[in-house]
Amino acid sequence: MSNLTSNLNFALRLHTDLAALNPSTNIFLAPASVEANLAMAVNGARGATKRAVLQAIGLPENHSLRKLNDLQASLITALDEPHLREAASPAIVRARRSMELNRSFLAKTRKFYRSSTGDFPADRQPALERASDLLNGQTSGVIETVFADLDGQPGVVLGTTSSLVGTWTRPFDPNRTQARPFTLLSGEDKRLPMMFQIGSYRYLQADEFQAVSLPYSDGRTSMYIFLPDRGVDFAHFQSSLTPESWQSWMQAFRTASGAIALPRLRLECVCDLVGPLAAMGMGTALDGRRSDFGALCPRTRLHISAMMHKVSVDLKEDGVDLTPEHESLEPDQDGFFMAVDRPFVCAICDDESGSTQFIGSIVNP
Repeated sequence: MSNLTSNLNFALRLHTDLAALNPSTNIFLAPASVEANLAMAVNGARGATKRAVLQAIGLPENHSLRKLNDLQASLITALDEPHLREAASPAIVRARRSMELNRSFLAKTRKFYRSSTGDFPADRQPALERASDLLNGQTSGVIETVFADLDGQPGVVLGTTSSLVGTWTRPFDPNRTQARPFTLLSGEDKRLPMMFQIGSYRYLQADEFQAVSLPYSDGRTSMYIFLPDRGVDFAHFQSSLTPESWQSWMQAFRTASGAIALPRLRLECVCDLVGPLAAMGMGTALDGRRSDFGALCPRTRLHISAMMHKVSVDLKEDGVDLTPEHESLEPDQDGFFMAVDRPFVCAICDDESGSTQFIGSIVNP
């Protein structure tokens, strides 16, 4: 399996599993950051635990650790593109001073993963605050709290924070933004500011959905929006997101003229990924009786007890106020019309490498 296929497979599996567990909740992930978290953990794992973490990432048990670290270092660098204002903290290790951490492990995490590692207080609340503070610094305060609560006394806490405030290649005109209804999964309508734009786009019309690509200012990164047709079950559409279908869709986009209406929104998604990762084969690494992180901490048996992930995303014209409502958003020209006024799937992709930087399901903006 190629690195690109592995990245895509991991992103789609994690998204699908989380969406299935939280069908009425917005899901938004930075899978590359999560994968970096797990790859860093591989450096501290041994035996069956190492194999379990590699399995969750989608890599064979004999995969070269050096190749894994080199790849993650390059992906982390890509995530720091200034036009996206995205920041990632690959990992936090909970370590009391009584724990002797492997110096080789710490050197690798600093070199390849830019990780933050700290001694946490013994008391729960100060420990949570310390963990959140370390992660908050990675996003310059955009994300304020990561760890609100943890059960028990964890040995290893992994955490990622990612913020996205992108700049469109072609910004939306704020004077065309209108308050329009967005239909929730329940059938209920919710009024939202809807941005509007006419132009030429990479577009896909499929049997059960339509999709459009909106590039960011560097021309390398784009947001892909997949909108199921009315009457198509949203959970069914989410389950159709496989590496095979995704790659087929990406190759089918063609340039077309049309108009789009996209909700202006700001979202924060926070979740503990331990449950989904257990379903993806990482059970051994999560079990304090079976885990072996001896390459991280030789004298203390540790396991991953929490893996917190928080993402902030901002979709807007340029941060302007809502303009008065008008009668219609319909374009008075030929071409497609895509009104994103119901639940949709979106992804931020690096068009040069094909890697999936963000992916989410927006059901209640």
